[in-house]
Amino acid sequence: MPIRDLTGRDQGYTLRVQAGLAYEFLITLTAFGFPSEQATYEVGIEWFEKIRTSLSDGLLDALAEFGPEPGKVWANLIGLVPDLPSPGNVSSLLERIRDMEPLELRLYLLGFHVPAYQQS
Repeated sequence: MPIRDLTGRDQGYTLRVQAGLAYEFLITLTAFGFPSEQATYEVGIEWFEKIRTSLSDGLLDALAEFGPEPGKVWANLIGLVPDLPSPGNVSSLLERIRDMEPLELRLYLLGFHVPAYQQS
């Protein structure tokens, strides 16, 4: 016998789970952007130091422009990834960012498109 929902509620939700290098890239940048928390990650602080020492001075200077702990800035870009061609590689993410209008990019970096921020 079929079960019928007569409560008048909307029918459930659809959940889509994605994985891809673009997500990994942004999560890694986010972790890299929180130096005070790097010792808590499974890879260990040595991994972060190895990466840091392999970066050019120019890139380190550019990253420093975002402040001492800019991890959240990179996390704010995760909202761009679901619309990339699946599975969302880093090249397509960088191309998407390169094609953005400066104001749109700034709004993403500031978290304007993050629903939790919009409510506060």
